[in-house]
Amino acid sequence: MALVAGDALSISVWHDFLDAPEPGVGHVAVWIGDEVVWEEEVAIPAPSNVLEAVVVLERTPPPDARLGLHIHNHGFNSWKLVAVDALLR
Repeated sequence: MALVAGDALSISVWHDFLDAPEPGVGHVAVWIGDEVVWEEEVAIPAPSNVLEAVVVLERTPPPDARLGLHIHNHGFNSWKLVAVDALLR
C-alpha cells in the first residue's frame, strides 16, 4: 500500500498482565522503513491494557518500505499487535 505524508495510521497493541522479578519498563514501537512512527513505554509491573494511537506520517515512506514492530520487555510477558490500519486522506 502506498502511503504519503499526511496519511494517518491507527495502531492498536495489547498486552497481558506484565510482571518481572524486578520492576522494569516495556517498550513497543512501530516503524516504517527506517523511521519510528510510534513508540510507547509501559512500567512493569502493569495490568492488562490496550495501547491505541493515531499517528500522522510526517514523511512519505519509500515505496519499498516495510512495516516493523519492536517489543522489548523484562520478564515473561505476552504482547499482541492487534492492528495497524491506514487512514488514507
